[in-house]
Amino acid sequence: MAKETRLAVGVDLGGSSVTAVAVERREAQPVVVALGQAALEPPQEHVGQREAIVGVVRKVIEDAAIQASSELREVFVSLPGEKIKGFNSEGMVEIPKQKIREVRPEHVRRVSEAAQAVSLPQDRRVVHAISREYLLDGRSRITDPIGMSGSCLEARYHLITAPAEVLDETLDIFRQAGLQVVGMMAPGIAAAHAVLTEDEKKLGVAHLDIGSRLTSLVVYLEGGLTHTASLAVGGADFTADLADAAATVPEEAERLKLRSGELPSEEIDPTDVVTLPAVDGRPPQVIHRAFISGVLESRLDDILTFLMNELNSQNLGGKLTAGIVLTGGTALLRGIDVYIGNMLDAPVRIGVPHQVLGLDLVMNPRYATAAGLALVGLTGRENFYSGIGKSSGIGAVWQKTVDFFAELF
Repeated sequence: MAKETRLAVGVDLGGSSVTAVAVERREAQPVVVALGQAALEPPQEHVGQREAIVGVVRKVIEDAAIQASSELREVFVSLPGEKIKGFNSEGMVEIPKQKIREVRPEHVRRVSEAAQAVSLPQDRRVVHAISREYLLDGRSRITDPIGMSGSCLEARYHLITAPAEVLDETLDIFRQAGLQVVGMMAPGIAAAHAVLTEDEKKLGVAHLDIGSRLTSLVVYLEGGLTHTASLAVGGADFTADLADAAATVPEEAERLKLRSGELPSEEIDPTDVVTLPAVDGRPPQVIHRAFISGVLESRLDDILTFLMNELNSQNLGGKLTAGIVLTGGTALLRGIDVYIGNMLDAPVRIGVPHQVLGLDLVMNPRYATAAGLALVGLTGRENFYSGIGKSSGIGAVWQKTVDFFAELF
């Protein structure tokens, strides 16, 4: 019998900050007991900036440990999302003719292996192998075929890969911080786990996580993960655009975005203005709020173009009845859900972690990834706990992670 997990810690390695959420199981109810966060100043790439990130990670975990009144040594972490790639794969096996052709666990294992037997570049590894559905003699939408009768079993999987260098680097960052990585997950999938409902996954939903420097797309249809993609654009680009347009420093542009940014621009009073403080000896300047919104809309349109291109490439247009769910810090931009809903003629909502009690502060779209990591760790940790951190080879670690996700999803 697997040992019950009492406490799990999710750590989101974002483009501009590190966030940790600790979740504890109390009478079968997940409860948030700690939230730690610190900025990466300046924002840095993960690979090649190890020393600075190690210090931030250590500080964030120390802060969370004080809040949780517990020593935190084992963590579930997000992968640097800009380096991962996802694609669908299929496998097929014949059920041997005996007295009856019944699907057994070994048949499921074989067809799963067949679906995952893909050719990859030497420097990439499969990190997630997520079962979408099984088919038996043409019958589809089967989640568990064991015990059913048939002659031909097919498996449809969604595979996610990452560079081996990124995996090694991420593990080393946490190892140097004195932490053991129990499991890793793509940030978009982690956030989706925290905020999406099962009904949304069945109806069809696009989850858009707009982080600091990356936008992750995760699409579910008929209950299964159908498509993943990412775009190297995020909240930091909104800020940079505003800094250029308003001829101000990034710090002031960030404040301007958060305090005065609002969408859609057409609903803003054209006479409504804000005053920017003096910069480099120049006098203060007055800017119309509609102008600010127009700059933000222009960058958001880039993300929506990416979204529509991805959905159309997979023939998913019109199939997502549950619409779009937004997470990430940019989801806090006032009116962003209304703007996207108007532009795409689809239902849109802001997603917050919905499976936990505890700190109200965590009920925020910017903490969805860290919360999702902790929640998965709390409910599925026993599936891969023993293999991670005890092997010197990255392959053993990732085989455990593959097995975990195949079971979880």
